[in-house]
Amino acid sequence: MVVDALRSDFVYSETSGFAFTRSLIQSGSALPFVMEATSPPFTRLCIQSMTVGASPAFAEVFSNTQRVVDSGTSRTVDTWLSRLKASGRGNITFSGEENWLNLFPEIFDRAERFGSHFLPDSASTDRAVAAFIDKELQKQDWSALVVHFPGLDHLAHMGGAYSPYMHSKQQEMDQVVRRVYRSIQRQTPLDRTLLVLLGDHGMDDLGQHGGNSVEELSTPLLFISPHLQTLHQARDESVAFQDSGNPYKDPGHVSQLDIVPTISGLLGLPLPLDNLGSFIPDLLPLWESLEDRRLLIRQNLAQLGCGDRMSYNTNASILDPQEGISQGLYLAKEVSLLSMVSIHTEGDIIGTKRDRHLQMLKAWSIKQQCNK
Repeated sequence: MVVDALRSDFVYSETSGFAFTRSLIQSGSALPFVMEATSPPFTRLCIQSMTVGASPAFAEVFSNTQRVVDSGTSRTVDTWLSRLKASGRGNITFSGEENWLNLFPEIFDRAERFGSHFLPDSASTDRAVAAFIDKELQKQDWSALVVHFPGLDHLAHMGGAYSPYMHSKQQEMDQVVRRVYRSIQRQTPLDRTLLVLLGDHGMDDLGQHGGNSVEELSTPLLFISPHLQTLHQARDESVAFQDSGNPYKDPGHVSQLDIVPTISGLLGLPLPLDNLGSFIPDLLPLWESLEDRRLLIRQNLAQLGCGDRMSYNTNASILDPQEGISQGLYLAKEVSLLSMVSIHTEGDIIGTKRDRHLQMLKAWSIKQQCNK
């Protein structure tokens, strides 16, 4: 569920209209993150980052031709969506902002398209998308439902981030979250459904986006399910986050690229070939087996091209940062590639990779200097 231009404080601040969503965070049914969007933060570029796992500019340099995967019906850009379609698990359906259908015309089995430039109307399109969700929740033939609400962005372009209508729009989106969550709770076929709530980018106070301010790049990312309550104890800091008074001071800061390996891992799908993201480790406890967790991380590292794909020391500290840097030295060289996207491509924004990756790389570099 993508809400266009959903800035992180629109969900996480005390004045937020997302009261129900915030209650899910408090109960442990939602894992909250602040996500750094691709720069420049335009919708089309952010959609590509959320599906390919690489910023469009980097992907174009990295590969002279678009990487494709055979979906059985056509040759499509390699994304987690195309991987899911190739798996044949069920229909993939969509409603909302038309960029998704322009980018991936062969992916969706059922779709409703709405233009992205009709600014005066911030209500009817969102109502149509919400109605589409309600209809799809009654069906059992889909494996993924993607929706993109454009109304909040339209509202902001007309009245800014503090438009008098902004709070009610947030409440409207919060009610959609409530309806989906209640359906997951009550309908047995939806029991294993995961709701992912996020924005594609944020906005400045004037309601614009395209720069590199923290307001334009910071957007919420929430994984929502009743089953996530089992992880709540490990995320006690989310409560402190709610009381911090700073919507950009978060319990987990991730890159927009990290959505791709995380969703792929949760769905048991191979990673898109151009992916540069890394699995969000807060979700690793969903796998009961420690070996399964290690395998997931090793596959992520291998996909990123880290040396000998089967030579990773599975006892290294990548799964438990509390073990310290010393064990991390075994893995530091391999992990160094992950730090590539720790620095923003513009060079002026510290990125969103876990601090331990950088610490491990630094420790390895110091050791190399000492050995010279």
